[in-house]
This record gives sequence, structure tokens and C-alpha cells, in this order.
Amino acid sequence: MATAVCTSTYVNDHHDVKALVNYLPVDKKDFGPDDMPAPKKFGDFIESSRYMTFHNARGKEDSFKLDRNGFEIVTLPEKERDISTDDKIKERFYPELIEVIKKRTGASTVVPFAHVLRRTENTFFAEAVDSERYNRFSTVWPHSDFSVVYPERLPFLKDAILNYDGIPEDRRDELKEAAKTASRWAFVQMWKPLKKLERDPLALCDSTTLSTGDWRFRQAEDPNISYSLLAHPEEEEKHAWYYVHEMKPNEMFVFKGCDSRQGEPGFTGYAGAHTAIVLPDSHDKPPRESIEARFFCLWE
Repeated sequence: MATAVCTSTYVNDHHDVKALVNYLPVDKKDFGPDDMPAPKKFGDFIESSRYMTFHNARGKEDSFKLDRNGFEIVTLPEKERDISTDDKIKERFYPELIEVIKKRTGASTVVPFAHVLRRTENTFFAEAVDSERYNRFSTVWPHSDFSVVYPERLPFLKDAILNYDGIPEDRRDELKEAAKTASRWAFVQMWKPLKKLERDPLALCDSTTLSTGDWRFRQAEDPNISYSLLAHPEEEEKHAWYYVHEMKPNEMFVFKGCDSRQGEPGFTGYAGAHTAIVLPDSHDKPPRESIEARFFCLWE
């Protein structure tokens, strides 16, 4: 249960931040939907929460690689992008994102299957605390949106996505055939702000600093949905977290949801754990607005 509101602080002139992370308890691996109530609003903390350093990646954007760190920071060309409706996102923005992901990953097939547009015009942005959005536990916890905690379940997840309504119906049979002979598959995600980001930025964890024992399984109320969340067993800070200070609309995170290469010796970039953080003195700043999209990728 939430006990208080956190206070974040900048630790240097580069805008590295000490901020709260709602880690899960270390003494349990599997959590049901009611086992660990989410904080009532973004910024509250629970008993297993702890303060961590979030490094500002500004100026170090080229230091991160998907297959090593689980995420990359991409700068798009500066131009107006009309993503005001679902149809415009699919017709105008998806093609640009597909090309970015193909270039960054070398994947032969990239198919979008879901996106979320979060704007102040949306009903649940009406309150400053964004209560509905942040009451979703997948946002207040450091997490992966897929079951990397149990990699043996990933093939079932792949089959579920291939039959998911978000996959264009006229491409499902083609994708199913391609998936049978593909050497590799992965879910890749993107996230970017719609305007300069002044509060509640998204932060990514460098996957080279994660251990398999850090992951916890969280079942959602919907039996078909589950997440992988993080614990932090060590007393000293082990996980390395990064955000981009005052992130711009043409800057975006591209990160792994899961990767069939998980478990290969030396392969670390199988998941991009992420969470939002509270910045110092940001409560009166404009609400965060963003777009997130997910892609199914195949390699021949």
C-alpha cells in the first residue's frame, strides 16, 4: 500500500536524478493481480520501493544498442507529424517507424500490432494526477510488457500475437508461414513524447545490469495478460537507469519487449525494462503526452 509521496532530487548539473522506483519484494517470484496493490497515484511509494540514480542520456544517445542494452535512443528528422487519429498513425507514422526498426535491427519483416496515443484531450488526462493511467500497475512498476521472467512461455506468446486482432487480417497467414522458418523473432517497442517533456519522463534500464533473478511475474486481472516486473535484491545500486532530460518530439526510445534469443550465452539485449519517474519540482508542468507502438519482428 502507498505510504507517502516521493521527493526526487537532481544530483548534479547534468540533471542526473535520484528518484523512486517501485520495485517488487525480493522474497516472492509470482504475484497475482491482488497480491501487490499499486500505489494510488503516480509518485506514491510502497515498502519495497527504493531510490535509484537515473542518468541523463543527453549527449550519450549513441552509446546504447538494442542487442546489448535492450534499448536505443533514436533522433527522427524534425518535421510535423499528424498523429491525431488512429488512421493517421497507421497510414503516415507506421511506415516511418517500420523503416527505423528495420534499419536498427536488420529484421526482414516488421509488422505493427498495437499503439497507444496519450494526449490531454483523452478523457483520463482530465485530472492533473493522471489517476486512471497511473493506476495501471504496468506503469508504476519497472517492467517489461512481456513474460521474459519465464522465457519458456515466449513461443505461446508469439502464437497469441500472430492471432491477435491488431495484426492486419490480410497478413496473418503470410506472417504465420514466415514465422515457421524464421531464424529469430522479437517484439520491439517505441515511445516518444508529443511535445517537449517536462514531467514524468520514461526511463529505461540497461539490460547488461540485470540478472535473471531480478525478474518477477505479475498476472493481470485479465488471465490473458501478464507482465515481468523487477525486484532489486542488492543493497547497493546495481541497475543502471537512463532517461533523456527535456526529451523532444523527434526523439524516441526504441526498446525490446522480448527476443527469442533470450538465454543465448552473452546475449543481453532481450528486454528493455522501463518505468516513469517523477522529476524535481515538476508537478505544475504540463502533463506528459506520448505515443507508444509495438512491432512484431522476424529475421529470415
